[in-house]
This record gives sequence, structure tokens and C-alpha cells, in this order.
Amino acid sequence: MAVPPLLGCFGAVWLRDRFGWGNGVVIAGLLLGVGVAVCGLRDFLRFTERKARESERKEKMP
Repeated sequence: MAVPPLLGCFGAVWLRDRFGWGNGVVIAGLLLGVGVAVCGLRDFLRFTERKARESERKEKMP
């Protein structure tokens, strides 16, 4: 969960230093990384919820 924001931040700092872009690119990279982390967490929670429902159904089956 911490990797996407860090990669976004480091990538944005690299872009800023390499191409001389402003500090706005760092903020955009950080926000993009946080957004990716939130989407990944949401997908993981959906997956675990679906697996929990499937295991409950299997336990109820005679």
C-alpha cells in the first residue's frame, strides 16, 4: 500500500530534476500514487469479501 505513492513521488522528483518541471509534478505524482493505492486496496477488499462469501456457502452446503 505504501509502494505506489513512493514510486509516484520518486518518479515525479526524477521528472522534475531531469526535465526541469516545477514542483506541481511532484504533487501530481503523489496524488496519482495515492489514487493507485486506494484502488488497489478497494480491489483487495472486494476480493477477500467475495472469497469469504464463497467459503461461507461451502460450509453451509450439506
